[in-house]
Amino acid sequence: QISIASQPGIGTSFRIALPINLSITSCLLVEIAGMQFGLPIEALRETRKIPLAGITRLGHQPVVSVRGDIVPLHSLSRLMDLPGVDADLARHLDHDTGDGLLPVVILHHGNALLGLVVDRLVGQQSLVVKPLPEFLAGALGVSGASIRANGTILLLLDPAQLQVLAQEHAGGSAPGRR
Repeated sequence: QISIASQPGIGTSFRIALPINLSITSCLLVEIAGMQFGLPIEALRETRKIPLAGITRLGHQPVVSVRGDIVPLHSLSRLMDLPGVDADLARHLDHDTGDGLLPVVILHHGNALLGLVVDRLVGQQSLVVKPLPEFLAGALGVSGASIRANGTILLLLDPAQLQVLAQEHAGGSAPGRR
């Protein structure tokens, strides 16, 4: 509902009332496999372009040192289990993308850190987010959806669930600590 109140010589006020099940969230937009997703800014520690040479392995887990913390790296494509996509982080490690840098989003949840390798950092945007419909409520890693100005639907990712998916993907090893 939108209401407009105007008084000559004083000004105009606009009031927008949103349903209680909607929220406005500031998000970092990222692209993987040609699709864009939102990550809540409050879970964002930082974004970086990591040089391939800066990535090492602890066992089978790719990691990077960021500000003195060891951060496990995971391909967001692989965590989201996108069908038909070469979503292996090894694709990035074995094939130089031209500049030798990987776009990485570093998230924090509690004391845990998680580095997500994405195809592209798109930018920041405030979104009106609606909870997922009941038939999608079990979608792992997704907490809500937003309809963008161009009519496309953007999924908002859940950092806590991404941490769980990353741990499962790594075979239960503990994520990075700060």
